[in-house]
Amino acid sequence: MTFRPVFWIAFAGALLSAFGCGGGSSSTGGVGPAAPSISCTSAAPSSNTIGMTCGVAMQGDTQMVNVVVVGDATGNTAVRGFSFDVVYDPAVLVFVAAASYVSPLMPSPPALPPLVSRLNGIEGHLVVSIQEPGTTTATIPPGSNPQTILSLSFQRNVGAGTFGPTPLTLSNVAVNPQTLALGSVNNLALAYQ
Repeated sequence: MTFRPVFWIAFAGALLSAFGCGGGSSSTGGVGPAAPSISCTSAAPSSNTIGMTCGVAMQGDTQMVNVVVVGDATGNTAVRGFSFDVVYDPAVLVFVAAASYVSPLMPSPPALPPLVSRLNGIEGHLVVSIQEPGTTTATIPPGSNPQTILSLSFQRNVGAGTFGPTPLTLSNVAVNPQTLALGSVNNLALAYQ
């Protein structure tokens, strides 16, 4: 009668193995398909440009985007402010407003708080303005390292399923003083796959 416990142990082991519960030896390694998440792709902006780069992915469906400036390759660049629009597809993305904003390039004080709002209160078009007060200037150092003007967050629209790369576009870029020639580059896309 000593064969019964051995029989039941062997039988239980055979059942577990037959149903794939034997320690992850299935062809997928015991791991199911990855849950969709937001991803960001961007190109590095070149000298004398304003562009966007990928920031921190905050959750599975939220991505931070940095609006950055790269100054002159050889010398410091003094600026008093920036204004620009960010245009995006509201069918797939929603802007996530922060309680308050601080510009890493022009931190408060003495800088005025950055103004970020939806154009006419509608998703799909942000209007941003960041200005130093009076004649105060911020310095963009020389070189190829992008300096963050401001970080913005975007989230997948709850009504959207998965979607391929969708561009975020800079438009109406203005730099104060207006004599400073900085080009803009539209170089960022978000996807939820």
